[in-house]
Amino acid sequence: MQQIIEQASMHAFNIVTKISHSGHRNRFSFNQKWQLTLLALTFAAKA
Repeated sequence: MQQIIEQASMHAFNIVTKISHSGHRNRFSFNQKWQLTLLALTFAAKA
């Protein structure tokens, strides 16, 4: 289960990273919310 969460977190993080890199002018607050959510998921997976 932990490995699944980590893989899902990394996959989502890669998507967010691609979006942020492909559209530098399209930096919305939801990107920051996504990053905070992914950080929380990562910490939860490591806990």
